[in-house]
Amino acid sequence: MSIIHVSTQVTGGAGAFTSSIHVAMRKLGLSSIILTREGNSLDASVVIKPQTRIRQSLRGRWSNLLASLGFNDNKYAVFGIESSPVGVTDIQQALGNEMPTAFIFYWVSWFVSFETIHMLRKAYPKAPFVFVCLDESFLAGGCHYSWGCANYENQCINCPATALPYKKNQIKQELANRVILSAKINPVVVYPTTTMQLHGGKSAVLKERRSVIIPLGAVSIREQNKALTDAQKICSRERLVNQKLSLLVRSSSEYRKGCDLFVDAIKILNKKIPNLREKLNVISIGDQTLNCSQIDDYVDHKDLGFVQRKQLLSIYGMVDALIVTSREDAGPLMINECVALGRFVITTDIGVAKDIVKDNENGFLIQEFTSDSVAHSLLRFLERGERYGNQLVDRKNQTQDISKLTFEGYIQSLMTVIKSNQNVD
Repeated sequence: MSIIHVSTQVTGGAGAFTSSIHVAMRKLGLSSIILTREGNSLDASVVIKPQTRIRQSLRGRWSNLLASLGFNDNKYAVFGIESSPVGVTDIQQALGNEMPTAFIFYWVSWFVSFETIHMLRKAYPKAPFVFVCLDESFLAGGCHYSWGCANYENQCINCPATALPYKKNQIKQELANRVILSAKINPVVVYPTTTMQLHGGKSAVLKERRSVIIPLGAVSIREQNKALTDAQKICSRERLVNQKLSLLVRSSSEYRKGCDLFVDAIKILNKKIPNLREKLNVISIGDQTLNCSQIDDYVDHKDLGFVQRKQLLSIYGMVDALIVTSREDAGPLMINECVALGRFVITTDIGVAKDIVKDNENGFLIQEFTSDSVAHSLLRFLERGERYGNQLVDRKNQTQDISKLTFEGYIQSLMTVIKSNQNVD
């Protein structure tokens, strides 16, 4: 009996999370199998390729042509309709005689469709089916355009990502079919945040499904213990009042990530604190947006570019806080990672923020999506750093169990959900 993870990929973002959970499960002695379309070297993983590869290729070319002519937003409007997902027989052949304890789905449409999931439900009626919503795609059964419109609430009428009437109607009919299939599959939906669950409650596909909230595990117990031990060593050395505080920020050209708010906030802060450069050091990862913003005129700034996860975990240990200024975000996972590692987080009220960032305990919640509000939180950060040294996280009075933000803690919560829903149709 094995936990079956169904994921399009096992690298990059959500795919890496899937593989981390799989690896942690096996280390805990649980039988775990990943079904994916991406080649990988993970133990007990099965790569499944769609049978209709020629058809898939032709559909992909047709979709790209429509996008190049401006009729479709290629990233969104395809909506999984133009893909050829694996069939139930592909999955059954991959499993062989293996009887699933539960199926956990991290993606739909591009790899496995609602029709396939429904057929699997009939083939394995005793195994709980779990939808883990790592982003907004499940709200409409596979569309990543959900944050750009509210059509997932009313069965995707008049999709804004395509200019073609036949495509709009095709998407509408597909969504209506997914609403029917969702009821037949009757999955347990696992949301990573309260905000995501509220969106799911409005979704035509998911609004009547059973659901729970489990913040995503972000680090292993070993990584967490090491980070907390290192932090204690650093905190044992009293920080001089004039020593700089270091701030980590993700640089992104996407408007929804709010880098413009951060840059403007630094300019506002510079007017209030003329010697700001002596108090604050900024480290950025990501694209060149901050490098091109002239932020170096106000604070010392070091750009590290795009980094791998292992390097990122080391960077967390170099800084006093992470700042997130996103206007919209399903996560981000960096918040989970920093809270789990005992780092201070300054963030707008997006994604998981309100669930795991406790104001004035392990971070600050930025009250409004404005530069002034960001600047105010940065001023609080500087004042707190000077008063308390770099013991920014008040661990003595911390009210939440950060062990739940480990992969192992997430698995424990997930297994509780699976066990409580076994034999439930």
